[in-house]
Amino acid sequence: MRRQTSASRCCPHARPAAFGLPARCTRAFSSASKRRTMTSLHVVASGAVMTVSLAIEVIGSRSGVPFGDYDYGVALQPKVFGVPLLVAVAWAMITLVVHGMFTNSSLSAFGQVMFGAAAITAWDVFLDPQMVGEGYWSWSQPGPAFRGIPLVNYGGWFVTAVVMLMLVRLILHADRSSHRGGAQKATTTRQLTFVIYSVLTVFSTIGFVFFFDDVVVAITGLVAMGMSCVVALRRRRRPQSAETIA
Repeated sequence: MRRQTSASRCCPHARPAAFGLPARCTRAFSSASKRRTMTSLHVVASGAVMTVSLAIEVIGSRSGVPFGDYDYGVALQPKVFGVPLLVAVAWAMITLVVHGMFTNSSLSAFGQVMFGAAAITAWDVFLDPQMVGEGYWSWSQPGPAFRGIPLVNYGGWFVTAVVMLMLVRLILHADRSSHRGGAQKATTTRQLTFVIYSVLTVFSTIGFVFFFDDVVVAITGLVAMGMSCVVALRRRRRPQSAETIA
């Protein structure tokens, strides 16, 4: 019969607990490090989108490419090279929201970018009429238009959104090791960003019906953004099969 020491008789789980503590600490440190890494990557992604979108807006406001001929008013301040800083912030916000909404889905990477770009462009159906109506910027582009917004603008938005989403994917998916085992967090990210986009859809629709008195924009924007919500909802990936994290 194997003899027990006094330590093992008094506390039979002492040795496993002692050896398990460093392992638990290591796992906790690793988890915290991954969270810090992903938070840092999101900050980098936001900064990158703001920088690139600001550059595109500067070029666009001076050349008419890719959005058409437009000019910013004096109301939105501060400005960087004539472009309101808030415009770059808006690009970063909507890009990260849409990226999170579509990344954890059954769509291919190409599909995520294409549907994501369409979702971002759908938001502009609300944004531009509101900003023009309040005098924040104005258009002088000839050709077909929707509520005073040239249709070429929406093509420019789609192309720019593709660039922004590819940039965010490149940054957030750079460290593949931090994505493993993140199925639950990926699902939470998808749910949160889906709620944000859905709330934005509802509030924008209500705003144009009751405050801006333009039912045409309200219905068009609701259909456009609503279709993006439907695609994101129908193509969601089940939690147990999600392998990547946004």
